[in-house]
Amino acid sequence: MDRAGNANRGSQDTVETGSWYFAAYEASKKALTPAGASASDLNLGAVIASGGLAGVAMWLIALPPDVIKSRLQAAPHGVYSGFMDCARKTIAQDGVGALFKGFGPAMARAIPANAATFLGVEASMKFMNSMF
Repeated sequence: MDRAGNANRGSQDTVETGSWYFAAYEASKKALTPAGASASDLNLGAVIASGGLAGVAMWLIALPPDVIKSRLQAAPHGVYSGFMDCARKTIAQDGVGALFKGFGPAMARAIPANAATFLGVEASMKFMNSMF
């Protein structure tokens, strides 16, 4: 909760990343599928790589607005007038690189987490398709 009693300050400024996430996964699968083969027959390594790439793609898009949102939430009331003011002041003071603060740890978590997520998705789909 911020000093003004608003627990949600900045939360409305998050970016919807689900479409990019799944698009990156499908594009990666397609790129790793050998000519004439089906993406549903990809090997374990290709599924893991595609999931990891999906996580990277999602965080490349989501990290800058997430950094701005976090700065908005952590700042004392009145420092920023809104999302765009925070973005402008952040870039002016710390440069564009500030929007990617935490990139390394985000990737260290995103790659294995999303690789495992999509491995689970593919295994579940194969199981369900064999059952129904």
